[in-house]
Amino acid sequence: MWRHLFTEGAHVVTPSIRHIPPQCIEPKMKNRSRLHWWLADKQSQAVDPRAVTLLLDLDGNVTECAGSNFVIVKGNTIISPSPRNILAGVSLQTVRELAPKIGMEFIERDFQPYDVVNADEAWLTTTPYCMAPCTRINSTPIADGQPGKWFRKMIAAWSERVGLSIPDQVLGC
Repeated sequence: MWRHLFTEGAHVVTPSIRHIPPQCIEPKMKNRSRLHWWLADKQSQAVDPRAVTLLLDLDGNVTECAGSNFVIVKGNTIISPSPRNILAGVSLQTVRELAPKIGMEFIERDFQPYDVVNADEAWLTTTPYCMAPCTRINSTPIADGQPGKWFRKMIAAWSERVGLSIPDQVLGC
């Protein structure tokens, strides 16, 4: 089910539907029955049937995907959206913990689709497949449109932590 994420990378699409502001619904509450996610997914899937919806807040800042957190990499820094707009995931926390072990810094700040297009890499982090490279946003390649070196280092460190190859598990090797 997730094989294409490891072979091609994810394609995220930012629909016109916006993330509900934290003043209206607490984003730290894990609630999947939200009409706005369904509408946003329909818009994203009109662009690409396999697209992952990436919502923006009312100011145009990147927030999260329906089932995953989203981060970008610039240089040796992992940048996560501001915590006020996202559900802090266990997999995002794992990335935060592993970052220094592979020579990366982890910060939280607002960023916009422009920053994603100009990032060195982008990743999805989530429980089912731990993490996956994101290679396109709104049909535009991120960097060279291929999974990057930091992704490979991070997934290797994660695989070492859990004692099995996560890519092999996802790819069915």
